[in-house]
Parts: sequence; C-alpha cells; structure tokens
Amino acid sequence: MLRALRIITVPLRKAAWLATGTIVLLWVLAAASEAQEADAESAQDEKLIPEFAPGAQGEIAPSIPQMLNEAEALARSWEERLDIQTADDFGTDLDIDLDAMRQRALNHPRVRALLNAEEGQGAADPADQPRYAQNQVFLFASFSIPEPSLRAMMHEANAMGVPILFNGFVNNSVFETRERLLDVFGSDADIIGFSIDPTMFVRFGVETVPAVVITAESVEPCFTAGCVGDEPPPHDIIRGNFPLIAALDISARAGGDGSVVAREMRAQWEDQR
Repeated sequence: MLRALRIITVPLRKAAWLATGTIVLLWVLAAASEAQEADAESAQDEKLIPEFAPGAQGEIAPSIPQMLNEAEALARSWEERLDIQTADDFGTDLDIDLDAMRQRALNHPRVRALLNAEEGQGAADPADQPRYAQNQVFLFASFSIPEPSLRAMMHEANAMGVPILFNGFVNNSVFETRERLLDVFGSDADIIGFSIDPTMFVRFGVETVPAVVITAESVEPCFTAGCVGDEPPPHDIIRGNFPLIAALDISARAGGDGSVVAREMRAQWEDQR
C-alpha cells in the first residue's frame, strides 16, 4: 500500500512542477510581447507628424504633411516664374528736367493763388519764404484742453492775429478734427483758424500745452528734416492756462528775450479795444 502511494506521489509532484514552469514561461512571453508592441508604437509616433494642433477639437483637414507638401510645391512654382527686377528695368536713364517741372508747378494758377503771388510775377519758392514772417507770438494748443478754456484762448488769439498751432489732427483724422471743432465752437467753427505744425513744437521744445511763445525775431525756414536740428530764435515761453494778454504782460514785465515784442503787441491790443 505504501509503495503504491509513493508511485502515485512522484508523478503528481512532477506534474505540478511542469505546470508552474509553463505558467511562468507564458507570463514572460506575454510581457516581452507587450514591451515590443509598446516600443513599436512609440517609434511610429515619433516618425508621424501630429494631426492635431495643441488645443484643437478635431482633426486638421487637410493634414499638416499635405499642407507642407503644397507649400513646398507652391514655393518651387514661384521660384520658377518670378523675375526679380532691377532699377534699370524702370528706365532710370530717362532724361527728366525736374527743375522745369517744379517751375511749371509753381506757376500753376491755383498754386500762385495759394502762395499769394501777384500778377506778372513768378511764384516764389515756398521753401525760401518764412512761413511766419509777420508773426512773433504763437499760441500752442491741443484739443485735449477743456472746451471752455480752448474756446476762450482761440477766440482771443484769432482776434489778436496770433497763429494757433496744433501738433496734429485728432486721432490723425481730418474728419474727427472737424467734428471736434464743431463740438467746441459750434457755428463759429468755420471762422476759427489754426495750423497743424509739429515742426514748431519740435523747434521750441513745447511738450505741454497751452503755451505762448514770444520771439525776439522772425522764425526762419528750417534747414533740417522736421526742424530737429534747427535752433529757434531767442524767445520767451509762457506756460499755463490763462488769457493770452496775461502771457504778454508776464513776458513784458520779465524783461526776457521776447519782452519788447510782448510790450508792443500788448500796447497795440489796448489801442484797438
């Protein structure tokens, strides 16, 4: 009986060992297979260009590779068809008398009228004429000034024949500037004169407004672009939001470079009132 049990026990142990070894082998093979598939998928993902943009909600159509191929084909097509032109292609050797064209333009009736050229006289070159030959007092203003103050100072300057200077149009727009004038002056907008002249702001270093500039002599034309390198004539600058006649009085009493002109204009204004 015991011998029979021993004979049965030995085969059972061998079968258990074989089953355990088979399970371990199968697990190892399965793990190796999964690792190979993961490596293959990773390598394939690295080679492919992604079809989705960051944050995109769906597939891009056409695909990015297709878009790149079409762009390269278009670039090659342009390279074959485009012809780079040089200056000679536009006729730089043409014989053009620029001085004659300039003189004809200056003698045009409308230009002569704008330049106040008399009959029988050639129009003077505007670059050679002082723009403010008859003026030595200037009001620098801006549409950012409160409306009541701007209205009062511009009416006063117009009455005294003092040029009103602005650094630019409202939002670089002629139409918005016109609307602003109507807001400030209403029906009187058409009779209020002013100039857009940023060169005067540069020349006299005016950065805040309102300001009144009183020069000891006339303002000559600029010789540099934008008057950046032109020295201003001797002058006084009166800054502050007060009547123009008060600025003249301050300059006259201070005895500065513009005091003589300030006294003369103040006296003329008092005589006219």
